[in-house]
Amino acid sequence: MVLDTIPWLLMGSSERYDIVYSILKDPAKVYETVYNIFPVWIHAVLRPAQGVIYICYLTIHLQKMKDDKKYKLDTAIYKSYYQWIWVLVFSKTAMYFSLTCYTLIAYLNIEQYGITKQAIYLPAMSMCISFIFLCSYVYTHPSLTCGYTPKVKEKSTNYFNAETAKTIYPVFTAEALLVYQNCIELQLKDNYLFKQKGLTFQQLAKYCSVPKHAFSFLLSNVYGKHFNNYINEYRVCYIIERLNSKQWKELTLEGLANEAGFSSRTTFFIAFKKKTGMSPTLYLQKINTAQLSIS
Repeated sequence: MVLDTIPWLLMGSSERYDIVYSILKDPAKVYETVYNIFPVWIHAVLRPAQGVIYICYLTIHLQKMKDDKKYKLDTAIYKSYYQWIWVLVFSKTAMYFSLTCYTLIAYLNIEQYGITKQAIYLPAMSMCISFIFLCSYVYTHPSLTCGYTPKVKEKSTNYFNAETAKTIYPVFTAEALLVYQNCIELQLKDNYLFKQKGLTFQQLAKYCSVPKHAFSFLLSNVYGKHFNNYINEYRVCYIIERLNSKQWKELTLEGLANEAGFSSRTTFFIAFKKKTGMSPTLYLQKINTAQLSIS
């Protein structure tokens, strides 16, 4: 097909215009071997054959997915890909069937069979509709081309699951995601980045040299938390550590919260209660009671 475009590229614009105009008047002329290197019928035969082979391949792949136990078709991830292959099979079948009908109508002298030349527009329209449907499906399911998938609710864990990463988020390798995770945790624990007031998702990702999409995936599928909750947990853990080590005596609870990076008293109290199940004041009383008992 590429070689057959060479004569077209070498001819002048007026010749091209005449050829296109003649084909518009009589679509059957597209099958006349005039300016082609190869006989036109080769393309007419190979394209439908290519389509049939591809559709057979997809159908076999569908059956393999259905029989193979490693494909968990009841999960949202595999179900979406399984559905996509079915859409591809049906749309391709419609396309290549319409293409074959278009070829036969255009190639044969259909008027001698009492068929009007306008009949060629029916398979042409069918091809267009199939192609538009296929494109629309791809545009409304960006995970098929970009690797972005809807958030999948899974059991929250602090341990990295490489198999989950490969399945849900194929854009980054499991090894890369593990490196990103270690980098973020190291910066937060060793350099106390969480103490920075107003720390944002973009700032932390940039500081750790972690792609935003990878960081977003880690928050959703590894930690199971929103960014603010994730950072506030580090802040609360820091405060608890200070309270238990008696290094807070010179500070009030509000002062300690301010040192940890909390921007408001309310946010501090909510985050602390969410982490410990009790208010900071009650937690402090519990510590003091325990220390008196030990004394």
